[in-house]
Amino acid sequence: MKVPPLLIGIIALFWAYETNNIIIGVLMFLLIESSIFIKKRWKFDIDDFVKISDMTSLILLSSVVMIVLNNEIEQALLIIQTWLPLIFLPIMITQVYHIEDKIIIATKLGQSKKPAYSHNPMNFSFIYIAITMLSAATANNRGYHFQIILIVFSFWFLLYNKKKKSSKLFFFLATALVLLISFGLNNVFENIYRMVNKKMSSFWESKYSNKRIDPYKSLTAIGNIGKLKDSGKIIMRLISEDIPPRLLKTASYDTYVSANWFSKNKNFNTVKSEKNVWNLYEKKNIIRKSLLIEKYLNNVQTLLPIPYGCFEIKSSDIVKFEINSDKIIKLETRSDLLIYKTIYNGIIIKQIKPEKGNLDIPKNEYETLKKIIDDLELSNLSDKDKLLKIIKFFNKDFSYSLNLKNKIGRSPLSNFLLNSKSGHCEYYATATALLLRTAGIPTKYINGFVIDEKDMFSDKYIIRERHAHAWVEAYIDNRWKVVDTTPSIWLEEDKKETSLEFISDFFSFLRNKITIFIKQNKKHKSMMFLVLILLIIFLFFKKILKFINKKRWLKKSKKSISKNIDTQFVLIIKELEKFEIEQNKNETIISWMYRINKNFPIKIKLLNSIYEIHLKYRFDPNGLTKKENTNYKSQINEWFLNTKK
Repeated sequence: MKVPPLLIGIIALFWAYETNNIIIGVLMFLLIESSIFIKKRWKFDIDDFVKISDMTSLILLSSVVMIVLNNEIEQALLIIQTWLPLIFLPIMITQVYHIEDKIIIATKLGQSKKPAYSHNPMNFSFIYIAITMLSAATANNRGYHFQIILIVFSFWFLLYNKKKKSSKLFFFLATALVLLISFGLNNVFENIYRMVNKKMSSFWESKYSNKRIDPYKSLTAIGNIGKLKDSGKIIMRLISEDIPPRLLKTASYDTYVSANWFSKNKNFNTVKSEKNVWNLYEKKNIIRKSLLIEKYLNNVQTLLPIPYGCFEIKSSDIVKFEINSDKIIKLETRSDLLIYKTIYNGIIIKQIKPEKGNLDIPKNEYETLKKIIDDLELSNLSDKDKLLKIIKFFNKDFSYSLNLKNKIGRSPLSNFLLNSKSGHCEYYATATALLLRTAGIPTKYINGFVIDEKDMFSDKYIIRERHAHAWVEAYIDNRWKVVDTTPSIWLEEDKKETSLEFISDFFSFLRNKITIFIKQNKKHKSMMFLVLILLIIFLFFKKILKFINKKRWLKKSKKSISKNIDTQFVLIIKELEKFEIEQNKNETIISWMYRINKNFPIKIKLLNSIYEIHLKYRFDPNGLTKKENTNYKSQINEWFLNTKK
């Protein structure tokens, strides 16, 4: 089967439309389909295929490294798949302008003395079409127009390869049946994809709900059954002149409903900067520490993790800065890597009096909470002593675990307090906040991160997704104080089964270096990519020019060259084979003839003249003149007459 003219170029244009790369698509179309008008071709040998294949491999490898280091792995895979048609374009162009209809993809893997690894000649067009359509599907919004275009391309291909003798009615019915089946299967797979995607989204949301920090609600994993898996992905890097703070506060909540926490403080006020500096408190003669934070973002809006006592923030990446009365910061940024410097003193500077909501207790949990408070006999104690006794309560029989279970008939929180006494930080923070409220102490539920690990590849501290943490702020003696009852062993427990984590850490380190370099040279970023693209194009066309100087242009024949070999010269070859002197591998015909002539006189001078005319007959685009053709035939006849004598 053959590919119809213009089909590959139009599919390239379709890819360009889907990926929003129209200019690149037009250039690809011109490079591929200009072969219709340019009748001259190259004849590539195995060395040429090796050079082109290895060059394409180098482009692919370089592209993969650049993309992976600058993007998250999920996004990187999509980007790589999207750009495959452009990466494999050199191989497609090689086939289009090769004198044969098939090419060889060969490689020596950079070793010139090693025999080239290759395969039988193949038609790369079908592979390239599949790659291009797959890449277009990656960028497609899953609309019906993609299916319609796919049907049009399929029908075009089948119509072009229809045999002349076949019935037109049978052809159209068979084609319609195939396309209908394909369309139906596509819908089936699409529904399966959506169902699996929905299930997976729900699964990961339940596993990592504590990572999805929102200023108004915190979806906890309280009540989930099974083992929680925390990710070791690095999401922040920190530079500290001294020992860094232990906690970074991100969000604050006051209302507990159905295993989730909510915030009633929804009033965020926009704060303007003074030369990219935001002041959260009035500057006083207090201890000043600095912490530089590099935070990777999934979107342009985010909550800002800050150390306790932060009174100044500096950053050139922030577009919009909003803050509420709890000093929770919500902002918009222009970068995937937000770099900001915090100036802090490590304590809660401004003490905001608690509100009524800081004492709210859910009715369905009150009975359990009241029972525990009564058993602890806290009624006649000061708030400070109440806190100490509740901390002691958790230190006695409780343990840390990510393997969650629940006893039927009890709420997850009641089961944690009365039965399992084992859970993660969300259980401890929630139980502590509600027990303190039951004892009359106002509390807030806090989300944030723990700083506990240093990068093995740099002097920076790192924060992983599993370092997300929950704790409590309790209002005692007219001050808000940090209360964290989660067993300190939780960080060690979360580190288990991370023996190969250093590999991903290394690539994260490289990505961080490259991203910061690009940010620091932002003005030259476009120029850097332009130079890279031009360099790749220059190297490719340098190879092309080398081929032009090395090879002669050949007109493409309608038939294969192997079928155009002069039959009379083939008879000469067969006659020479009768001498039973085999031609060695990689030995030229003329060398073989001279070797035969040493043992058997075969009129080598005449044979050499015949062979030279034969080469011109085969490879000269202008062919032989009438005189040369006549001379050619007469010399062949003369050789046969003399040889038989």
